[in-house]
Amino acid sequence: MRSLYLVIGFLFSITLWGQSQSHEFTMDYTVKYHIDNAKKGVKDTITIGFEKNGKYIWSNYKGLAAEFASEVMPGLGSIPEGASNFVYASESNKFYMAVFLGPLNMMMDMDIAIAMQGTFSEDDKFNEKIVLESRQTSNMFSFNGGKYPTYEVYADVEPDSAMTFAVDESKEMNNSALLMSFIQLMISATDSSGDIQGELPEGIILAIMDSDKRPLLEAIDVDTKPRKISLNNSFKISE
Repeated sequence: MRSLYLVIGFLFSITLWGQSQSHEFTMDYTVKYHIDNAKKGVKDTITIGFEKNGKYIWSNYKGLAAEFASEVMPGLGSIPEGASNFVYASESNKFYMAVFLGPLNMMMDMDIAIAMQGTFSEDDKFNEKIVLESRQTSNMFSFNGGKYPTYEVYADVEPDSAMTFAVDESKEMNNSALLMSFIQLMISATDSSGDIQGELPEGIILAIMDSDKRPLLEAIDVDTKPRKISLNNSFKISE
């Protein structure tokens, strides 16, 4: 992981500091989740913004900023709340980041494929061909007084190792476009010969459970008010 951050540091020459180019992203939904933190044995809270066609995903997850800071500046102490914002643009495979941590303040526009070059070994290559399949279950997921369908999602080669997704199908969300874009990026970055195809259930993801039905991610609030994120030598969120 440290090597990746060193590459990122090298790419600071193409950050947005001092540039006039601006970027704007509209998030159609903002969902607050509880996410399992296996290291600490607790649940963290993470806020994620989604563009309904799968073009963008945004988060201000403090844990990612803390991990980044600890790799770049190991001597940095506690990370202030609200210190980071991250946007992944699936169509361009760009990663936009704004981090403000006192002694470590930066904004960057990174081509993920370039940044990842040389950071993987032969062991990281994926050489299988897999199709993701899904089947609706008879169980419903309860959230804010409503009942929502659940789907088991599994690789065709391992039908007994399914993850369970609970989705609100009344809210348009192309999960496949977002996930498949990232999967193809990782296959390319690792110089793998394999492939993963298939589709995920559509709609806002309310929960994800592992193959043992343990919750990995669970929504605690869904906000359908669109938010515009503007990036131009600063990071601004507006409604």
